[in-house]
Amino acid sequence: MNVVDPHDENFRPEGCLTYHDIARFVHEKAVDEVIHIGERSSKWFSSGLKRLDLDIPLGVSVLDIGGGIKESADGNLIKADEITSVPMKAFLKGLCHAGLWGNEPVSVDLGSFMSSLTRTFSSSMAAPEQVGKNLVVLSKEYMNMSLRLGYHFNIIDVYISDNINDNYAYFRFLGGVTEITRRSRRARFIANILEHHDFRVEIRGDLVIGRLKKLPKEEMEKRVVLLGGLVAYTRQLDVLMKHDNHVNHYEEEFKQRIGGLLN
Repeated sequence: MNVVDPHDENFRPEGCLTYHDIARFVHEKAVDEVIHIGERSSKWFSSGLKRLDLDIPLGVSVLDIGGGIKESADGNLIKADEITSVPMKAFLKGLCHAGLWGNEPVSVDLGSFMSSLTRTFSSSMAAPEQVGKNLVVLSKEYMNMSLRLGYHFNIIDVYISDNINDNYAYFRFLGGVTEITRRSRRARFIANILEHHDFRVEIRGDLVIGRLKKLPKEEMEKRVVLLGGLVAYTRQLDVLMKHDNHVNHYEEEFKQRIGGLLN
C-alpha cells in the first residue's frame, strides 16, 4: 500500500497507485469528514441549535439529528436530564463530576502568556476569538462534539449501540496556553490515561489522538465517562505541569478522583 499515514505528504490522490490505495484514501477522508462535522458545518445548523444549560461554564450548543434529546424538550434551552443520547449522557457524567472541573483561577506566568501571544493558530486549534464556539451533534447512539476551551481544542466522536461491531470512540486533543514543554507534558498525561483504558494512542508534541472500538455497550459508556472527566480535569493542567514528575503526580490524582465513576 502506498498511502498509509494520513499525516504523510504523499497521502493525497496523486499518491494512490492501486485500487487498494484509493479505497484506503477515500475511507480515511470520509472518516475525517464525519469526525470534524461539528467544526466544519456549524454555520449551516444555526437554526436548529439548542443551548445546553449546565452547572459548569461550558457554553455548548446542541443539534439533535434524531433521538438525542427528549421529544418533550421545548424552547432553545435544554437541561442535562433532557439528553437521551447514550454517549452524551456518559460524557456529561464525567465532565460534570465533582472535583474534576476546577473553578479555581490558575495563574499564568509571563513566559506562558508571551507564548500564547506569539503562537500561530491553525484551523485545528482554538484561537482566542473562537473560544465558546462549542457544538455537539447528537442522536440516540451518536455524539460528535467540538470544544474550544481557552487555548486548546477537543474533538470527541462516539457511537455506542448494542452491536459491538459498530461501537467506536475517537478523541483528539490539541493546544494549550503554555510553551510546548508543558503542553507536551499534559499530552503525555492524557496519552497515559487513554492507553491505560484500552485506547490506541498517537502523540505528537501537544497533539493526542485516541481511538477505541468494538467494546460492549457498558464498557464503551465507561470509556466515554472517562473522556468527559479528562476534558474537565485537563483544561488548565498545562499551566501546572512545571516539572516532568508532575505527569505521574496528576495521573494518580485523576485516577483517584474519577475512580468511583468507572466501577
